[in-house]
Amino acid sequence: MTEALADLGGRAPQVPVYSTVLDDPRGDSVFDAAHWAANLRRPVRLDRAVAAAAADGHSVFVEISPHPVLARAVTDTAPGALAIGTLRRDGDGCADFLTQLGSLYCAGGRLPLPAGRVVDLPAPRWKHVRYWWTDGRGAVPANAPAAPAHVRAKTPDAAHDTSVAGRLCHRISTVTGHPPDRVTPATALADLGLDSLMAVRIRTALEREFAVELPLRDLLGATTVQELADRLRPDVPAVVRPLRATGDRPPVFLVHAAGGTSEVYRTLAERLGDERPVYGLERLEDARTVTEKARRYAEAVTAVHPHGPVLLGGWSFGGFVAQETARQLTAAGREVELVALLDSVRPLPRPERTPGDRVRAHFAGFARHVSEVYGVRLELPYDELLAMDDDGERIDTVLGILRARAEVPAAALEHQRSSYLDLRIGEAHRPGLYEGPVVLYRATEPAPHTVRDPAYERDDQALGWDEVCPDLTVVPVAGHHLSLLDPPHVDEIAAHLGRELAARTR
Repeated sequence: MTEALADLGGRAPQVPVYSTVLDDPRGDSVFDAAHWAANLRRPVRLDRAVAAAAADGHSVFVEISPHPVLARAVTDTAPGALAIGTLRRDGDGCADFLTQLGSLYCAGGRLPLPAGRVVDLPAPRWKHVRYWWTDGRGAVPANAPAAPAHVRAKTPDAAHDTSVAGRLCHRISTVTGHPPDRVTPATALADLGLDSLMAVRIRTALEREFAVELPLRDLLGATTVQELADRLRPDVPAVVRPLRATGDRPPVFLVHAAGGTSEVYRTLAERLGDERPVYGLERLEDARTVTEKARRYAEAVTAVHPHGPVLLGGWSFGGFVAQETARQLTAAGREVELVALLDSVRPLPRPERTPGDRVRAHFAGFARHVSEVYGVRLELPYDELLAMDDDGERIDTVLGILRARAEVPAAALEHQRSSYLDLRIGEAHRPGLYEGPVVLYRATEPAPHTVRDPAYERDDQALGWDEVCPDLTVVPVAGHHLSLLDPPHVDEIAAHLGRELAARTR
């Protein structure tokens, strides 16, 4: 590619550029052949670029794409920032674009004025309509005439829905001015023409109504009114993230991967269709073993779906926790329809290596990675690290040394910390026998890991799970470990998983 673009010449940017390619996001981007080759080969340092832009005073980020995928990553790095897209998949392109443009304007964005002149229009003649909100027993104002008996009998069910979704529909119609029958649980929030100002008003009303804290990005990130209602349900534990809350089929619960959130399953949830709810199980910082995590997740699953079968799954480390959660649920008498392991690899036993050897090898590999990525040489006190009993203290010491030597975004450091702790928890776990149905989606290509561990480089098809899961089906997927949740591989997984679940439901 460098040879093919050899005659490409770039000019100095006319607007500030925060590079996701360069070590310094504020460095000079010349956009020549070497730049585009590096753009393909090097990590995408979005967090650095966003952190640098936010530090320079930028608080609004617009993702120009056919569908927004980076908004949450942006707000995770720059809390409080407004992140919006330009278009949405399967939406009205013109209407979506103008809606986002209006959101920018309402947020105070400096936009060019359109051509033409401003004229005064006649003031509107407001229609004053009273909407009565009742307690669900058909109550009406004291001075209202009594309704016929047959009308009163229908009123509680038809017009006074006191469920969370019903109350939410009422509040949204009140704030937006839409007729009550226009807003239903299935209504897409994008179809209501919400701008950022109206979203803030709705959030204020909902926080008052339900006595909860509702981040604006969670409101804007919900697809339908019902999905937003599920996020407000008091019976949904905080550790549960609704990824797709519609459908009446047995729900899917997906455990977060090491150091990450369940947001990585968003695309998979969309591909599984509208008939089956999908929930993410978020990280528990205070649970220090897989068994304890699984116990807490089993309680959360029961709180959300107390009766009927469920499906559990997880990518990598999440698969370990999902399998143990399934064991605990079935032991309690619950039916687990299926356990889906997304390239979860059981480490090979290495009797010749002590735990100290593994710690030293891991941090030596991490130091090499830091040298390659940041150009910084880490001098780590290996003997001191081996003497520490607490994994948290050990990783905090290493990251403290890194923080003193290089400018690394706080979000990246926190991810390294949580990933290491989850990895150690997973290595200490010994999966028990689970006799229920399990499907393993196995990546067929080697993963481009930055820190390699021979214990995870297995060549057996079952990745060690046939030893503890006798009812195991292995499905090869033509991708590597880090690409399974991205198209086209996630489409293949969703299609197979959908067929498998449909067959079991029948």
